[in-house]
Amino acid sequence: MSSSSPTIRERAQPKLRFTFSFAPRINHSFALDGGKTIEPFVTYKRQFDLGVQGGEAGMAGLVTDSAGGGLTFTNPNEYSLSVTTDLEGLGATTPESLNSKFQLKIPIR
Repeated sequence: MSSSSPTIRERAQPKLRFTFSFAPRINHSFALDGGKTIEPFVTYKRQFDLGVQGGEAGMAGLVTDSAGGGLTFTNPNEYSLSVTTDLEGLGATTPESLNSKFQLKIPIR
């Protein structure tokens, strides 16, 4: 006969992350013929980690920086095309990630 000991399973506690972000965007719209516009922009984002509830206390105070830019072309009542890219992890020895996005908006009539 073998004896077995009862096991107790721990429930994973949810971890809540509290952050504060500062993200200015500088842009300027240029008018083109036929009401079309083109708008270049640059962004900078600084995110402060205020702490993790149920997590490790040592993570509080972590700061993440990112910068990016893009261009939006708009043809009113027809479409809007936007291309953006940003680099996360500025100031680190190796950046964390490079993100790009292509967005096409077409109104439904």
